Amino acid sequence: MKVPMKRSILLFFMTISYVMAGQPKATMLYKGENIFEKHFDDQAEVDDIMDLRKHTKGTVKNGVMVTIPPSVHVVGTPHLFTIVATDKAQGDKLGLVEVFDATEASPDDAQNRLVNLATRGFVGLGDEVLIGGFIVDGGGDSKLLIRGVGPALSLPQFGGLDSDDALSDPKITLRKTEFPPDAPPFSTFIDENDDWESAGNSEEIDEISDRVGAQLLPEGGKDTALLIDLTPGLYTFVMEGVDSDTGVGIVEVFLAD
Repeated sequence: MKVPMKRSILLFFMTISYVMAGQPKATMLYKGENIFEKHFDDQAEVDDIMDLRKHTKGTVKNGVMVTIPPSVHVVGTPHLFTIVATDKAQGDKLGLVEVFDATEASPDDAQNRLVNLATRGFVGLGDEVLIGGFIVDGGGDSKLLIRGVGPALSLPQFGGLDSDDALSDPKITLRKTEFPPDAPPFSTFIDENDDWESAGNSEEIDEISDRVGAQLLPEGGKDTALLIDLTPGLYTFVMEGVDSDTGVGIVEVFLAD
């Protein structure tokens, strides 16, 4: 998660199934140091959460308001934070981390926003694919760079993961959720990619990746990417393995305007 300036962040973590007996814990790191840790044994900071339910359409189970510490407030300088979601009892369960920007709008709001989100996790089969979601807001289209990184994770600049553990052949699919007034929500297919160099705008993907500070994807690799203009709305992108491939992957979305 990359934040350019002083922000208040509404951070949520919840078990996907409310009947699970898990005890979720969220930890926020900055430059490798723990700056925030919260166990959600019960509903936390109820007043703040209830006041901000409008950001989540009332879906919050566990949550907390997090304000980026003053020590990292440097105007105009991006800051990279990591949120680690675990189970307090060391259980192995599915979970969901959500980040909502709860800062009030300001005259320089265009420069005062979240600009990148990324999630690393295991990409399995069926319900165990890796899913990312985001909301495009505002009065016009936004250009976004969306990537699914798998085999490149074995390179030093991507963390040097053991190549046997990394997803060797990922594919990403982007969908938009529509909310008709008198019918149930439904999703529509937007785009997909399997091997980033197969995209018609691969040269621009390379240029934009460099401009937004993303590690460049290796030439000839099987990592995936989409560079696309999107209208305001709710989007989901799914990372899965080609031919039932499984392994560790990263889904990323960068604001590229």
